Amino acid sequence: MIAVIIAGIALAIILGWVLSIQTPSSIARVEVSPESVSVTGFGANQEARTTVSFVVRAYDGKGNPVVGTAVSLQGAGVSVARLDEADGADGAVAFPDLEVRIPAGQLTSRIVVTVEAPGHPSVTDDILVVRG
Repeated sequence: MIAVIIAGIALAIILGWVLSIQTPSSIARVEVSPESVSVTGFGANQEARTTVSFVVRAYDGKGNPVVGTAVSLQGAGVSVARLDEADGADGAVAFPDLEVRIPAGQLTSRIVVTVEAPGHPSVTDDILVVRG
């Protein structure tokens, strides 16, 4: 009888400890707007370029914005990084008026989006730049 009581108490302690362990934070979803860019008005043997603004948002597994993010864009003639500094409430990082380019002879180019936040592993996404 005493062994059953001791086993029950031990089980309760172990379950309490296991259930109190928090899962690590992660960035579950990254939204980039616009998701792709079409560049028109240039011949196939010319460098194609246009100016576009991007907004990047990161969300955790519960759908809440991840605040304090650092976002970098690399590729298609773009190399820039910014922090979510504005109000911090929506986790949005804006990149206004960036010139994107597609080299002569190529139909597409790609911008790699890297999102990092304290306590979260980094996540990448991409933006497709298409000659239109």
